[in-house]
Amino acid sequence: MKVLMIVQELDESSSVLRVAHDWAEAISFRVDELVVAAARVGTFQLPDNVSVTPLRRTEGVSAKRAAVALAAELGRRVSTKGVDLVFAHMVPAYALMAAAFAKPVGVPVCLWYASHGLSNRLRIAHRIVDAVATASTDSYPLEGDKVAVLGHGIDASRYTAAGVAKSDPPVIIAASRITPTKQVHLAVDALGHAVLRDHPGTPVLEVAGTPFHDGDRDYMRYLRRRVDELELTERVRFLGAVPGDEMPLALARTHVALSLREMPSLDKNGLESLLAGVPTVSNNPSYKPVVGPFADDLYIEGSDPAALAARIAHLLDNAELRARIAASLRRTVEADHGLTGFADRLVGLFEAVCRGAFPRSAQPAAGG
Repeated sequence: MKVLMIVQELDESSSVLRVAHDWAEAISFRVDELVVAAARVGTFQLPDNVSVTPLRRTEGVSAKRAAVALAAELGRRVSTKGVDLVFAHMVPAYALMAAAFAKPVGVPVCLWYASHGLSNRLRIAHRIVDAVATASTDSYPLEGDKVAVLGHGIDASRYTAAGVAKSDPPVIIAASRITPTKQVHLAVDALGHAVLRDHPGTPVLEVAGTPFHDGDRDYMRYLRRRVDELELTERVRFLGAVPGDEMPLALARTHVALSLREMPSLDKNGLESLLAGVPTVSNNPSYKPVVGPFADDLYIEGSDPAALAARIAHLLDNAELRARIAASLRRTVEADHGLTGFADRLVGLFEAVCRGAFPRSAQPAAGG
């Protein structure tokens, strides 16, 4: 099988999209040839059966020119049936452009999408593509028999706490894009609550991530003001973008991680911290089944800073509990969201689509 994969970024050091590099490598082991068309290309190490096409060969290339480059690649690879399937990662516009070239010649198109964002482009792409893959039932905003729930695909081998000393003072980490839906303000307010402000360990909050949209930048300014108001400038560290290859170490040295969003969706950041052996507190309903028997220790309802502070303090005070959580939940997350099983399921979906057996056949099973 020959697959064309379209991604926003291919860079093994990316702070946000390292996963595209991991997926490309895993897919390449399961197909004859993989072509990766990427809007941005950084450093990468991929097998010999992978070819990479940068859509923006120099800095400052406009989105319009990048779209022209993608159209040229699609025309060259798809219109001639030089690939068997096109896989668009997270961007409905990529899937729509691919379909314009692929549909006339009978080449199927699959889209990966895991977000609550529901645009007109996504609605149209959902109707046109042959299959949509997503992480969980609540990670995709539309329904239909062409949706396959595959879990996340995280390279668990990169996340290990072996030999990594915990920070002193203890660190609480919130790693995500800086945007209101990720509720970083709740983490700041929890640190300002008496149970953590006056905690004998003097815990520190590290915020890893950057804003993207203008509204996100406004939110970042609000967070900094809130830190000043609570007199926490010495105890809140804004780390900015942490490169993907440095994130496992950044997580492993922490005591507690946070994965906050009140709206259900199986965010990858919480799974990564659990793989790193870090107990992760969340108010995201999607995480309650993940943490299972430790829900009373790791899950809170709603957005109450006092409740969040109490959960964090409880974990900081109980090293034995943290160790039990780390050992148990790493195994669970690796089984359900590890890269090996995910890649098997994803390429299995590709093969079913190419045979015309999806969505009429049973969907690929989640987990495992």
